[in-house]
Formats: sequence, structure tokens, C-alpha cells
Amino acid sequence: MDTITIFDYVTKTKIPKLIENNTKSGPNTRSASYSYKDIRQVGHWDLTFETIVNDSFAFCLEREVEKRPTSTTKPYINNERTTEMRLESVFWPHVRRVLDASFQPNVPRGHVKIFCDVGSSCRRDPRSEPDRAARVSAKIPMEFRLNRLPGEVKVSWKWSSDMTQTEFRNYEANMEFKQVLSQLLFYMKAHMCRWGYIITDKELVCARRQTGQDNRIEISEAIPLTRHKQPLQNWRLGPRVKNCYPEAQGELTALLAIWYLHMLASRECLSDGWFLGWGPRPGPTQNIVTPDKSVKVNTGGLAKRKATPKPITADSSKRKTAGTSGVTTRSRAKESEKTSIPAKRKRKTA
Repeated sequence: MDTITIFDYVTKTKIPKLIENNTKSGPNTRSASYSYKDIRQVGHWDLTFETIVNDSFAFCLEREVEKRPTSTTKPYINNERTTEMRLESVFWPHVRRVLDASFQPNVPRGHVKIFCDVGSSCRRDPRSEPDRAARVSAKIPMEFRLNRLPGEVKVSWKWSSDMTQTEFRNYEANMEFKQVLSQLLFYMKAHMCRWGYIITDKELVCARRQTGQDNRIEISEAIPLTRHKQPLQNWRLGPRVKNCYPEAQGELTALLAIWYLHMLASRECLSDGWFLGWGPRPGPTQNIVTPDKSVKVNTGGLAKRKATPKPITADSSKRKTAGTSGVTTRSRAKESEKTSIPAKRKRKTA
């Protein structure tokens, strides 16, 4: 079978347009584990064509991969389930093919071979699981097989990257937009990973989170699924310089971007690898109840208010009182006034 470079494969392959049929609008998934209120800020991830072709593993784009026939069927969709099924037919096989070729004849240094799969192929969170995953070998026990790249499949009539644009800006649209982002962020934190994505029947949006930013997510510009190199466009890698391609020309396609995310997820480096951890925990003072100073305490059978310590003045000194382990502050002036010991009072008998 004929082969081409991975770069040509991910830029020239045409993804068929998914056709809406009998769709129904409605809210996105709700859960007690995440909410649109969790998203305090949505940042921008400047993911570009130049970013990808100049990364340390960009040389893999020159590796050879076998061509795969493009589907000629008309994929109709009406909900998330059918969208997942259609993408499994027209999109994900291409991703798996270029990933497999990227790790041949050897895995790039500092990386591990991973696979593009469904979310249930990784260790599961009892509360919910993402639609998509990037995982290591199935030989690894399930309890140690984390999802390195959670992905969520949505439909364009319920979620899109332009929901918060001026013409659509309203409270409900903003709520639905952040609801899906909170779902993805929850999965990213649950699997302790740095990157994720949302894919619909029309576009791909890449996402990442930063260290110490618990309620913030960064997303890229939306990439149309159907974008590909046209015959008259001069998209090329150009000469390689230290495993990068500074003179490369082209645009970001969905296949190129999703390939890049999976390669990032395969990186094992601690500083900029896939693993990030859960995120910041609540501070210790957030769960401490401040005591009420007016509460009465037991003081030898006499109920009185808790005393407030007086400030120590220049005439004050500290000394230990015999028979006690604490330090008692007394005024020298008061000590000089005590010249005699008062007589003991007789106790009243019943």
C-alpha cells in the first residue's frame, strides 16, 4: 500500500461533514461533581501551526504512514451518541493510524507509546468518565492506567466555541458554555493530567490547565473538522533544523492538532509532561470554626466569661509560679503592695 508522511496525512485527509438530522436542543450534562460555577476564568491557549512544527518531537511528522481510504458515506447525526459513532468511523481511525506510525520504528526519547481509545479503557472515576482517552498499553493493570488526555464529545447545537460571542451572549449561553468546560476540567483533575479537548460534529477545541490554577482553564481557537489542504495551497514542512521545521507552511487542521495533543500526552518529562496532579486543595483555615469569645467556660465551678489577656507593659515581668508549668505575668508594683497574707475565711457549713 502507498505511504505518505504523517504531515501530509494529517493535513490532506478530508473529514466528511456530519449532517444534522432531527436534532433536539437542551441542556448539557449536569452532575453533583462539577458545575459551571467552578469555572472562574477561561484563558486563551495560543496553539498554532508554528507551535506544533517547532516542538521537540516534530521530526515524527516526516515518518511514513500508510494511506487510508476516506469514507464516502453521508454520516447523519441527531445526538451525542450518534456523533460518537460517526466520529469513530470518519475521524478516530485516522488518529490511531498516525499515532501508531509516530512510534515506529522507535518511540521518541522521553515519550511512551500511547493509544487513542474510549474513556472506559482507563481507570474509572466512580462519579463519571469522559468519552475519550489516551492510554498506555492494555497490559498495564486498570487501576494504574490513567487517562492522559480526557476528551468530551458534544453536539454543536448544545455547545460551540462561539456561544459567548456578542450575538449569542446571554446568561444561559454562558452557563452552558462553562458547564461543558467544568465537565472537562473535572476529568482533567480527576486523572491528574495537563491537557484535554472537546470535539463536536463541527470543531475541535484543545484545552490545558496550569499549575496552581484550580478554577481556570485555557482553550485554543476552534479548529474546523473539515479543514484540509486544498490542491492549490502550498503546505509543506520545509527543511529540518534540529528536529524542527522553522520554514514550514500550512494551517492547523483537526487531525494535526489532535495528533499533537496525543504526542504531548505521551511525554514523560516531569516539568512539562502530561502529569500535573489534582490541583490546589482548600487552605487549612477554610475549614476551621472561629471560637466565640463570649462563650462561657468552666472555671472551677464558677461561670464567667473567658478573660482577655492584658498587654505586658514596661513595669511587667514574667516568672514561673511554683507548682505550675505555665508562665504567669505579674506587675512588680502589685507585688510590692502585698505585704501580708490575708487570713483564711471560714467555710460555711450546711
